[in-house]
Amino acid sequence: MRGTGRGNPKGEIRVLGLASTVFLGRRVLVGAVTRGGGRLEGVLHTECSGTDVTDDAARMLSPSRHREQVRVIIADSTKLDGATLDPVRLHQEVGKPVVLLNPPGPAVRLGAEPFAVPTEVSGLSAAAAGRVLRAAGGGAPEAVRVAWLAVGAYASAAIHKV
Repeated sequence: MRGTGRGNPKGEIRVLGLASTVFLGRRVLVGAVTRGGGRLEGVLHTECSGTDVTDDAARMLSPSRHREQVRVIIADSTKLDGATLDPVRLHQEVGKPVVLLNPPGPAVRLGAEPFAVPTEVSGLSAAAAGRVLRAAGGGAPEAVRVAWLAVGAYASAAIHKV
């Protein structure tokens, strides 16, 4: 998918997908940077200070070499393992649009029924967010899927240290 004007994502858009889990009493946040629908560009991680991972996500991305390349941040509240993420605040802190799938509060449904995904968007129009989701792999963006796999591997490695 190619964009034709300002605000239209290209098929090669770089997306930061977020996932979180708790292990050994500590919360960890993992971010996967993908290009287009699936090429992995990098993995970020940080320990979190609480159950709201908004500030931790900003702190993780800000010094990263991927910061300037990332065009959109996508998270799925079902992959945050009980943590919360404020898309408006994260957008304000890092200056990147944020799309939160399956938010706990009010949501806009993006995508064609019956596969529409409840979504909360900050920094993009609903139409642009829909194009971003299609370019990033649909209602289950690859960046979020990879972050979820990575956070599971991170937790598993910490538990099963050799």
